[in-house]
Parts: sequence; structure tokens; C-alpha cells
Amino acid sequence: MNRWIPALCGLVFLATAQGEEMLPLADLARHPIIPEPQRIEFGPGDVRLPARGLTALLPASHAWPTVASELAGLFGDKLSVVRVARDADAPLPEAAGCILVGSPLENRAVARALDEARLALPPEADSPEAYLLAVGRDAAGRPRIILSGRTEAGDFYAVQSLRQILRAHAEGWTLPEMVVRDWPAFRYRGIKRQVGWPQWMPAWKMNLVWLFSREGRWQRYPLLPDGPEKDAARADAAKTLSVFRARFLHPIISYNPGHVLDATEAGVTRVRTMYEEWYDAGFRLFALSFDDQRSELTPETAARYDAYPKAQAAFINAVYDALQRKEKGLDLYLCHQRYASSHLAGREADARALREAGLNPAVKMQWVGPTLVAAEATARQAREFAAPFGLRNGLFYDNWPGSANSAWHLEFGPVRGRAPDLATEIDIFMLSPEHITSRVDGYAVAQVACLTAADYAWNSAAYDPRRSISRALLEHAGPQAYEPMTQFVAPFASRWLGNPDREMPVPGSEKMTPEEVSRAFDAETARLQALLDRARPSLRDRRLLADLDHYLAQVRGEYWRKVRNASFRQYRIPQIEAPAIGRGLDDPAWRRAARVDTFFLFQKGDPDPAGTRAHVGYDARHLYLAVECPLRPGRDFVETPDNSWRSDNLQVFFDTNLDKATAERSFYLKSNNIFVNSSRNAAAADRVRHAVTKAADRYVYELAIPFEYLGAVAVPGTKWGMLVARSEFKPDPAQNALVYGVTWCLTADAYARAVMFAEVAFE
Repeated sequence: MNRWIPALCGLVFLATAQGEEMLPLADLARHPIIPEPQRIEFGPGDVRLPARGLTALLPASHAWPTVASELAGLFGDKLSVVRVARDADAPLPEAAGCILVGSPLENRAVARALDEARLALPPEADSPEAYLLAVGRDAAGRPRIILSGRTEAGDFYAVQSLRQILRAHAEGWTLPEMVVRDWPAFRYRGIKRQVGWPQWMPAWKMNLVWLFSREGRWQRYPLLPDGPEKDAARADAAKTLSVFRARFLHPIISYNPGHVLDATEAGVTRVRTMYEEWYDAGFRLFALSFDDQRSELTPETAARYDAYPKAQAAFINAVYDALQRKEKGLDLYLCHQRYASSHLAGREADARALREAGLNPAVKMQWVGPTLVAAEATARQAREFAAPFGLRNGLFYDNWPGSANSAWHLEFGPVRGRAPDLATEIDIFMLSPEHITSRVDGYAVAQVACLTAADYAWNSAAYDPRRSISRALLEHAGPQAYEPMTQFVAPFASRWLGNPDREMPVPGSEKMTPEEVSRAFDAETARLQALLDRARPSLRDRRLLADLDHYLAQVRGEYWRKVRNASFRQYRIPQIEAPAIGRGLDDPAWRRAARVDTFFLFQKGDPDPAGTRAHVGYDARHLYLAVECPLRPGRDFVETPDNSWRSDNLQVFFDTNLDKATAERSFYLKSNNIFVNSSRNAAAADRVRHAVTKAADRYVYELAIPFEYLGAVAVPGTKWGMLVARSEFKPDPAQNALVYGVTWCLTADAYARAVMFAEVAFE
């Protein structure tokens, strides 16, 4: 089932949320360009470009055909292109309209035109991507457009702004008179996607592509022996990089050393060779990531270093030194542990250990913000994070919504909570939109939301979330479809990073009956369908239309029928005698317990094919739970002694107040270990009894949970919210991948959604 299909929780939100109010179309007339330019001045009227006699003068020094091809895409065969040498002082052609492209140093015609119009970029526009766009007339009254970048990249971005203000008609084109002086806030601006984006990102002035060496050929080819295979791999890498460069994209390559660090001389030589090869291929931006690693050493490394931080610091320094030998001043961006553990307790101790181990202070940090999915990120917070390491932040890895996981609702909200001053501390703004790519090849829905990230990254000082999402929607919908699409988008647009409501249903939904939820869902999706049908004839982005058609068709079809069956489950829990924990289901007490065999595949709603069953009962002092887990065909029980999160496991959540908001994971159980959330009652946590019994074709989890630990008492008539979830992982712990998960009620895109927990009533 497609990941875009929303579950019930998100749909309840739709039925009642007011959402983000979009700007009226008329208000966007003063904001014709996205990302919002640093400075824009409007003239008194419009300039008309004729369909005949239009000439563009481009510098012969342009290294790529990109700017010329972009202009050809705008004007077609109506435009004549003339290349001019740097020192040429040729007169302007006798043309009905002229487009002058390039820096004053590369095109003297541009220099003369800027002098005549008394125009220049301000001193603060010192970025190589800065540009000036001027639409007006020359001294003779002929239409003239100046597209003058500090470099070829600036020329390209000037063309992207021109594209947005150009309006075609039968006689030619019309543009508003204006002068734009523009430059980026962040030096590098990217979205972590490897495919589908190279054409889209540059159009919105994004200039960074993230490549993981562990994905595909990037890690393999540097270590190949010299010969035809390596030559072919090098040529293939060079071809890929040339595609990026032609679109003014800077690739950054990241290597992850793996769970067990090899910092021996051979291991260091291996990784140093990789980075040197990547430099020779043309990379100039490099990252080193220990994300989600176990901090273990190979036996040979452990014999050489008496502590992991010492081996890690030596390993990092070796990579950095190798890059400096290639070119002084190259940056290496470090994620030393789980997103640099910016959201984890104990960060200061990690930092101190690395610093004392001799980590080179020239290395720059990666940072995700003060939390894993940060509601806010400021320059001050960035400084405070980096200070214990003795380093500075260089890369803001904006982990939205990589861990927030928005698979169950459309994301149309603008970026929020990013401070205007963040670029003073950060070189790279990298958005990580892992869960917003749709099934459609162009990721059309994701592009609307991510365009607001491009807007922020280019001009963070002037960023306005409401204007940004309105302008992004206009770009994709077009003016005719804008009004109905604002109504379609509004309920989804209030949920984005920094908005506390983005993962929660609105107040009131927890009091709805399943029948009321169904009626609200039917009414809301019918409203959305009507709005989409209104927009359909004129909706500019047909891929966006395909995305939304698919979304509504799936959500209103078979999946919704499964959602109705799998959600809002209610189970009655009888009183039983205390079973002997550790005997499995052979204890006769379990025969009198409630049996729940309606488990559902996580995020999908299909019945569990393995046949997982839960047995639940209680007495005056304990809640008893046994979960029978038949092994799936060809599957063995997987457990890792070092990390329970990568083992097959059972998780139990409680909402003992039945407030539909508290989603506390109390237990995480595998065969040789149990995590008990002792924040409830540390003393009583020690009295939780548990066991796992195994047979050839199944295993059984057992728990005896004191009510004292839960801080609640169950008597006949008591009702709680409760979730039981079973998870299985890939046998290779290094892959850390969930392959199978079932819950006894559907809970959308995450286990911990209390509003969708099953309701248990004690008899």
C-alpha cells in the first residue's frame, strides 16, 4: 500500500483543523520571485519584448551551455544568441530588444549598460552567486534586460528569476519594470535527494547534492585496482559530476565507517585513499558520519588505542589531513555520533573525550538543532552545541521530517522556527525530507513544501512562512487554480516543523465515536475532491494533480475500509488468577484471559499474516499480558546482545488517563533484556516480571505489571488506552531496518499515537 495513504488520525485532523490561511492572490503581486530576493525595486510600468528581433549577448567565457539553453527554453527560436569575447568591444546589434548576460568583467556590453543605468551590486553581495536583474529600456527606448552575475552561477540564478516574471502572449512577452539585487544567505543550500531533484533544485537556487558513499558505486570505485574497470568507474563518476556542475550543484560526499571502527594503519590507508580519489574526481565538499554506530573497535584497533574516542579522533584527523594535502582549506563536516548527538544526553562528555583525544579543531560539525527534529534553530544554539567540542558548526542537517515521519498526511506547510541569523554560524543548510516523496516521479507534493526551505535558505532575514507557502503554492498551481488549491492545502499547511499540532489531532477528535469519525472523514474527503476538481482544468503542475488524484483515490477506496476495521479497537479485560510467568501459555490462567487475535500490519491496516495473538487479564494488583508470536516462514528469532533496538521485540504503551494524548512506552521486551521506563515509578519498576519462552515455530512474551508501577488502579468499569506492538528487524544488525511490525490497532505512522490506542475496559 502506498505510503501516502493517510491513516485515521490525520483524517480527523482534516475534518476539524482551520489550517494555514494563505495570502490573497493580489497580495503576491509584490512578491513575483521565489526565493524572495534580498532587494527588489519596482518601476512604474511594464516592458514588452517583441516576438521578433530579440537578441541575447552572452560571454564566450561561459564554461557550460546551461545559461544559453535556459534562455532558449524561455524564448525558443525567437531569440538570437551572440557570444562575445571578454575583451571584445563590439557595438550592440540593431535589435528590437536585447538581453545582456554576464559580469561586467566578462561582457563589456553589460558594463556599459550598468554604467548607463547607474546600477551595481552592493558590497555585501560578495557571494559568487550574487546577481543583478534589471528590466527596463536603454537610452534609445528599446526593451533591455540585464542579467549580471558575479560568476556564471549568478548569471544562471538571474535567469531563474527572469523565468518567474516573464509572461508570454501572442505578440511576445511582458515583464514588470524592476531591479533585483540578490545573493544567498547560506553559502550552500541543499535537499538530501539523489534522484529526481537535479533539475528542480537549481531552478529554486539550491546548489548542494548529498551523496552517500555507501550507496552504490561511490564507495567501491576508489578501492579498485588500477586497470580498465577503475578507468571506466572514474569516467562514470566524472560524467555524473559534470551533470551536477552544469546545473551549478556542488556535490558533498559522506562516508560512514560502520559499526566497528578500523583505525589500524591499513584501515586508515583505505579511507584516506577513498577521500583522495574523490578529490581527484572533482569533489570539494566532504563529510564523515558515525551516525547510529555502536562505538566498537576492531581487535587490532583496540590493541592500538585504549579508548574509542582516541581511535575515532585519529581516524578523523587522518581523513582531514589527507584532504589538506590535496588542497589547503578544504572542509570536513563531522557527525561524530547519531547526528552528532545534538539531541542526546551526555553530549558534553562525548565532546570532552574527543577534544582531549586530539581532534583537529579545524574540523567542522554537523548539527540537527537542539532536538532531533527541532522546533527552532538559532545561531546561539549552534554556538552552544559546538563549543564543548572546541569546534564550530558548519552544516545544519535539518532533519525534517526524517524522524517525524509524515507518511500519513500530506505535507504542505512552510518551514518554521529557523532563525534569521542562523547563516552567521552555518555554511550549509541541508534539508532532509526522507518521508515526503510521493510515488510520482517528480515528487510534486514534496516540491511545494520544500520550496519554502529554498526560500528560507536563500533569504533567511526576510523569510515569512505564510508568504512563502502561498508563493510556493502559486508557483505550482498557477493563478487560475490558486484559490481552490489554497482551500485544499490549508488543513495540511499548519503541520510542519515547529508547529506543535503537526503530529496531533485537533482538540475534540478524541471525543468522537467511530461513526462520527467516519462521517467527518467522508465529508472532508468529498470537500477535497470537489476542490481538486475545480482546480483540475487550470492546475499548472500536472504531476501535482497526479499526486493528489492518487492520494484521494486511495484514501477513499479500499484502504479506508481497512482503516475503519483496524482503528478504534475496543477490548474487554477479565479478572484472572495470577499466571506463573515463564511457563508460557501452558499455565491454565491464560485460558481465562481475553484473547486478541486482530493484529494489523503497521501503517497498512492489513490483517497480520503471521497470526500474532495477545492474552490479557488482571487481578487486584497486576495486569498480565502474554503475546504469542508465530515465526513467519523462513524467519528465525533475531536478537543482538548489544542493542535491543535492533532485536525482535515487543513494545507496550499505556494511556492510563484515557486522555488520548499520553503515549508512554512502558516496556520494550526481548528475550534477554527488558527496558522498563522507570520514570513512572523507579522502585516498582524492579518488580515487573517478564519472560520469553521459545518453541520451534513461535515465541511467547509474558509480562506481570504491577499497577503500582503504572500509577493507576484497575477496577471493574475502568478504561485505559493501550497499545501492544510486535517488531522484527533484519538479521544483520548493521542495517537497523524494521522489516515487519504489527499492532493490535492501527496507529497511523508511529506506534506512539495515543488517540488511536485500543480502548481496554476492565470487567
